[in-house]
Amino acid sequence: MRPALHLVILAFAALTLCSCHTTPLRGDSGTETTTPEAESAPAPAPAEFRPVIFYARLVNGDGPHPDLYSHETHAIWISPEVLAMKRQMAAEAGESIEPEADTAVKLIGANYIVFECFIESMFADASIAYDAVGLRNVEVYIETPNGGRVAPVQRVLGTALDESQAGAIKKFARTSLLVFPKIDVMSQQPAIDAGAAGIRLVLSGFDSTFFFEWPAVAGEEESSRFREVQGEAVKALKTGFSEFYGRLKFLAHTFD
Repeated sequence: MRPALHLVILAFAALTLCSCHTTPLRGDSGTETTTPEAESAPAPAPAEFRPVIFYARLVNGDGPHPDLYSHETHAIWISPEVLAMKRQMAAEAGESIEPEADTAVKLIGANYIVFECFIESMFADASIAYDAVGLRNVEVYIETPNGGRVAPVQRVLGTALDESQAGAIKKFARTSLLVFPKIDVMSQQPAIDAGAAGIRLVLSGFDSTFFFEWPAVAGEEESSRFREVQGEAVKALKTGFSEFYGRLKFLAHTFD
């Protein structure tokens, strides 16, 4: 067989096979149909790290000033469950909720990790205590088990400073919101791996390091514990639903 004729036959065979695979199926009525596999399905939502608890007390990590922060200092992971609790508390109190607030907080929760931090200091040096509760000269980051660090995209410091006298020492306290990205902007991958055993929210300043820690949900037993400790977060919440929305609604506008 001549080479040119051989090539023509092969090309014709390839086209025939292609047409067999791409020809749509036809139903009894003669209309085109598609197989279930051919139907477009929505992409599954990426798995996210899920903490087993919402509420965490501050732990002294390292440094010469273990008493920089008081034992009352704590942080709450503002998960969708906690947001729902905030909203329920507001509704039960007869609080008026703006219509756009629900949409905004859902957008915020879908794209950011938010911590509500109550920070208190009774340090002997009042000027340092004042700076410490305002996170001035304090580095803040999430630390992952593999040593990775996630920097906050926003530190929304509480405008109200609680100041009181504890004997000869001044006590300062402030409630602030720390906002972290769920997706790393460079890699477009989750900032916290869904399979991480836990994460730490680290406060590092004045030659001392402290952290809040959240272990991950790891099974049915942990999931049960997850439900049981919701009350701890409710008792500790300082920021109401409307205040939370008011302080962070600018984040939702980035998706307009």
